[in-house]
Amino acid sequence: MRPTLSFLLACLVIVFLGSWILHWKTRADRHLVPYQKDLKLGWGRFYPYQFRNSDGGAGGLEAELLGAVLQSQGIRLDPIDLSPEQQREQLLSGQLDAVSLAFPDPTMADKVFYSKPYFKLQYAVFWRRDEAAPARHPQRLLQQLLSKPGRLAALRGFDYPPEIRRILTHPKLVGQVHYTDQEIDSFQRLAMGQVDLVFSDEIAGLAAVAQGSLEFSLDSKPLDIPGHEVHVAFSKKTVSIRQVEEFNRSLSGLEHEGAAAEIVREYLYVPMFGLLTRSDLFQLMGLLGSVLAGVSGLVLAHREGYNLMGAFLIAASPAVGGGLIRDLVADRRPVALMRDPTVVVALAILTLVAALAFRLASRHPISKIWVEESNVGENLLLNFFDTLGVAAFTVMGVVAALEKGCEPLWLWGPLLAASTAGGGGVLRDLIRGDRDMPMLRKSFYMEVALIWGCALSVFLSWYSTFHPHRMAHLNLSLVLTVVGVCVTRYAAHRWRWRGVMI
Repeated sequence: MRPTLSFLLACLVIVFLGSWILHWKTRADRHLVPYQKDLKLGWGRFYPYQFRNSDGGAGGLEAELLGAVLQSQGIRLDPIDLSPEQQREQLLSGQLDAVSLAFPDPTMADKVFYSKPYFKLQYAVFWRRDEAAPARHPQRLLQQLLSKPGRLAALRGFDYPPEIRRILTHPKLVGQVHYTDQEIDSFQRLAMGQVDLVFSDEIAGLAAVAQGSLEFSLDSKPLDIPGHEVHVAFSKKTVSIRQVEEFNRSLSGLEHEGAAAEIVREYLYVPMFGLLTRSDLFQLMGLLGSVLAGVSGLVLAHREGYNLMGAFLIAASPAVGGGLIRDLVADRRPVALMRDPTVVVALAILTLVAALAFRLASRHPISKIWVEESNVGENLLLNFFDTLGVAAFTVMGVVAALEKGCEPLWLWGPLLAASTAGGGGVLRDLIRGDRDMPMLRKSFYMEVALIWGCALSVFLSWYSTFHPHRMAHLNLSLVLTVVGVCVTRYAAHRWRWRGVMI
């Protein structure tokens, strides 16, 4: 038995080290070519694709993806802040070398080269919730607007796909289009009733809505058009066809080695999941899981005679300890409990309330018996709320792996999910000096997060190789993960599953 076990452990170590070395070697290889020249690229505010970081540097999917392609050619990306209209003008005049997020325009074929497509955008229509929903198909939507004219908002000079351009440039609607210089301005006008519809990339639009805290007043749905491929448009005055071909080869190499998908996961999926997990339901799930873990810790602290400070530590360990371990392992700064101390404050208040409640319960025999002898872990309602917390912690662990670029995701996603869900319980048992370690010996708890964290990570690794990336698909993966955790936890409770013993 021992030789077999040693062989299996050796295999796991070899797989882990091999994956880690291959991943970091691939990353290192992308930075071997020294910079030899700069490429002036038009830049705007189009989160999460293009934006400026707090330090003024270029950030977003475009900065990372195009920067990696150009760096392999020894070219440094030099983003220049301009409006879409100014970008177009300076590209044609040769003041700019390139503009990204471009659709091929036959009228510009004599002035620009187009790269191979590197991404797809999925466009959506946004409207106020108190108004009737518009049609999804562009032709039917155009008919609606012609029969009942509505005011539209669009970015000035932005390169929209042909289906949307036909609506914006229709002779009977030209006077109804209000142009803005920034995406957020269009949505603020929509919320105030100054316009009736806004066309935008689905992800960028939802991000702008969230930025303006307009989720409760605006709604959206994807247009019934295929995802549109975007290209980099190079000025023929400053860039040769040979340089464009080299750009295409570098881009293909990045896609072939999987580096492009890694960049998509880190710089696009993180803000997408950030939008999905902003929902009140998901936040409530995480809060319930933390509070229930705190309640179980307080009951243990009371039974084992801890003082107020000890009770707070025993309560806080399973509630926030898993997230703390996860953030320290992933080098995530600041750690989650410092970014949002809501749970810590709630646990402090809960500890004080519990101390008073335990004193009052000690005066009543029935209440005292319940506190001293009841098994909190067998309560079905508390188990259900705890399961929702495990589901939320599983998703949070995978998102943390995405945020810090922990690759390969299929390895680190499940591990961070399991540490988020169960690491705090292990920490609590260590503080209590419980040699029995029920979290690691008697339960099927961390395994649930490990299994569904692995399922979500494998799906995201596969899905990131396809375009366009739809919010609906990621939302479905989140829902299926939550349902899977709930079903697995119910089965484990119903049939008394335990972890696989050595």
